[in-house]
Amino acid sequence: MTITKQSTKMNNNNNFDFSNLDDHPLLRVCVKQAFKNSINQKSNLSVPKAFKFNYNSCSTPHEHNLSLRSLNSNLPSSPTFLTRAKVGLISNPPELCEEGTGGTYFLKDSKNQNVAVFKPQNEDPLSVQNPKRTSSNSNFHFKGILPGEGSQREVFAYLIDNGFAGVPETRMAEICHWIFTNENGLPGDRSSNIQSKIGSVQEFQTNIQCSVDDMGAGLFSVLDVQKIAILDMLIFNCDRNGGNILVTKDSHKLIPIDHAFSLPDYKHLTDLQWFEWLTWRQVKKPVLQEIKDFINNLDMDSIISTATALKFRQECIFTLKLCYTFIKTALEHSKTLHEIGKLMCSTDSTHPSTFTQLVTTASEGIEDTSEIFNNFKQLVTSFFQ
Repeated sequence: MTITKQSTKMNNNNNFDFSNLDDHPLLRVCVKQAFKNSINQKSNLSVPKAFKFNYNSCSTPHEHNLSLRSLNSNLPSSPTFLTRAKVGLISNPPELCEEGTGGTYFLKDSKNQNVAVFKPQNEDPLSVQNPKRTSSNSNFHFKGILPGEGSQREVFAYLIDNGFAGVPETRMAEICHWIFTNENGLPGDRSSNIQSKIGSVQEFQTNIQCSVDDMGAGLFSVLDVQKIAILDMLIFNCDRNGGNILVTKDSHKLIPIDHAFSLPDYKHLTDLQWFEWLTWRQVKKPVLQEIKDFINNLDMDSIISTATALKFRQECIFTLKLCYTFIKTALEHSKTLHEIGKLMCSTDSTHPSTFTQLVTTASEGIEDTSEIFNNFKQLVTSFFQ
């Protein structure tokens, strides 16, 4: 392979800029190392007209097939964190996160810094290829979400939030690497075949002090808490615990992550049993106007189209419609987020919430969701009067 002068350029500090090779991460690493070696050998480096080397000599078996590509063609071009993760795949393999019940990987940049979090579809808690799968996984209580559906929900939470509550940027992506699990759930090594995985990739958050598990809720702003609360109820987030709300340093701003267990199908609404923020003072205060505006300004037709494009099941999209209708009506009757949240949380599968009971009554003996929805709206209106 030949690298010409046009492949690199000198910046204002007389250092070489290799950004033109970002689409060829392995090549970029090799060229940078070659130039570094040249600099070590002679102080006055002149760029050769053509620089030749053996591409394969820079890699271990299969390494030239490592790749990362964004699958959201309708979104703007790949953000910086994806480019950095793509380059980092060569020298720094994804690192399996010790926490959680599924396959979650930290993606590194070329300096071995975390830049993204990748969740493959077929390594979520219920999947056979989950590297942490145990016999107890089969009793996972989120019955309304099927194996492989978590990553689409991660992306959907980012898109529906659109910067409101601060869900980090999230894309669908395909990553090819030898470290991922095979069909038996066994992780690979450098001698393993390349595994191609599709899943959600989210920008890694820096400047984090802790999660809300490690800090008193009294330090958080009313607006931050209410933003997360309204998002959680809208997407029927069944897994809002203290470990998946991050707290930034100094400002104590909240960042919500982990939305894989949201929007179960409407026949399994007892999956939702708790919100971490449910007893906090911030949600017992009157609902801020910004929160009301967020709900009132939602373009539900567009949101449903987004969910459809992400291949959500219709039963789960229907849950979204039910949540939106219930929340909007409750806000119109001046209910606090604490009151609405309590109405949506079941005690367990045998003690359903008020929200679940209304859906069950509306759908009794009926399969047509249009008819169920009309019945539900009438029941909700009557309930809040």
